[in-house]
Amino acid sequence: MFLEAVTRWIAMVLSRAELVERLTQEAAARARQMAADELMMTLAHDLRAPLTALKGRALMVQMRAQREGHQANLTDSDGITVAANRLERMIADLMDTARLEQGLFTLTPTALNLAAVARETATTLTTSDGQIEVRAPDEVAVEGRTIPALHCARNIGTPPRRDLHS
Repeated sequence: MFLEAVTRWIAMVLSRAELVERLTQEAAARARQMAADELMMTLAHDLRAPLTALKGRALMVQMRAQREGHQANLTDSDGITVAANRLERMIADLMDTARLEQGLFTLTPTALNLAAVARETATTLTTSDGQIEVRAPDEVAVEGRTIPALHCARNIGTPPRRDLHS
C-alpha cells in the first residue's frame, strides 16, 4: 500500500513536470511568433517612407517627360509607378496579415470580380516587350476572402523564392 502511494505520487510529479515543460515550450513559441509579427509590422511600416519618396520622384520624372515629350521616359516612369503601387499593396497585405494573426480583425467573405483582378494583374505584368491580353467577360463574380485572392493574383509571374538564390 505504501509503495502504491509512492508510485502514484512519483507518477503525478512526473506528469506535472512534463506539463510544465510543454507549457514552457508553447510560451517560448508564442513569444518567437509575436517577435516575428512585430518585426514584420515594423518593416512594413518603415518601408512606406522610402516608397512614398520613390513614387514622388517617379511623378516628377513623369511630369518632366510629358512636358518635354520624352515617350520612353514617360513609359518608364509609368512602369515605376505601377511597380511602386504594387509594392505598396504588398506592404499593406503584409500588415493586414500580421493584424489577422494578432486577431485585430478578421476576414469576411465578400464579392470579388475575378475579371477585374485578372486585368489588373495583366497590367502590372505588362512590359515594353509585350502586353498580356485578358479575354474575359466584364464581370466574373465570386465570393471569397479578398486579401488572399488579390495577393495570389498579384504574385502571378513572381519567381518562387527557391529560384531567387540559384
